[in-house]
Amino acid sequence: MDGKPALMHRFSYEMHHGPIPPGLLCLHRCDTPACVNPDHLYLGKDLENVADRERRGRSRHANGTRHGLSKMDDAKVQNLRTRFAAGETKASLARAFGITTPTVTQIVTGRTWKHVH
Repeated sequence: MDGKPALMHRFSYEMHHGPIPPGLLCLHRCDTPACVNPDHLYLGKDLENVADRERRGRSRHANGTRHGLSKMDDAKVQNLRTRFAAGETKASLARAFGITTPTVTQIVTGRTWKHVH
C-alpha cells in the first residue's frame, strides 16, 4: 500500500483482490462501514457511492421529511408554493406555516424541497 496509512476496508480489498486503480473507491455492499469482509467490498466511482448512500438512506444531509426538525412535508410545500404563486407574501406564508421568511424563500426558489414539484 505504498507506505501510506490505509483504511482497513481498502487494505482488505487489496489483500484479496489486488490494487485499487486510481480514481476508484472501495465500496461496501453491506450497511456496515467498519466491515472488512472482502466479499462485501467492490470498486466504484464517487457518484456511484453517493447514489448508493442516498438509496440506502444513509446520507448525512437528510432532506425533506427525513430531516428530524422539518416542519414541512411534501403537501405543505406544494400548498405554500401554490399560495405564493397566487400572490401571498413570504412573510404571511412564514407565519401561516410556522417557518422563517428565509425558509419560505428557499422553498419557493427551489433551493430546498427540490424533489417536490
